[in-house]
Amino acid sequence: ERLSGGERKRLSIALELLNNPPVIFLDEPTTGLDDVASSTCVSLLKRVARGGRTVVCSLHTPSARLFAVFDHVYVVAEGKCGYQGTAAGVIP
Repeated sequence: ERLSGGERKRLSIALELLNNPPVIFLDEPTTGLDDVASSTCVSLLKRVARGGRTVVCSLHTPSARLFAVFDHVYVVAEGKCGYQGTAAGVIP
């Protein structure tokens, strides 16, 4: 049976987590997921990070609610660092 794009994305993340790597890089982990699945995915990744692993994600257009979940953000604009710090410190 065929998996949807969102199912493939979640399976790919789950398979990577099975390897228990100390650092996890994820490019657009929420692309193709609805709001609930995106929130669930980021919450899981936050739990993984709280467990002692480093999680690095690239997100191009996160919702405000999803953006607020991240502990530390690095915003890139025109190839340069526009901001580095907490999500709460970003001024829209």
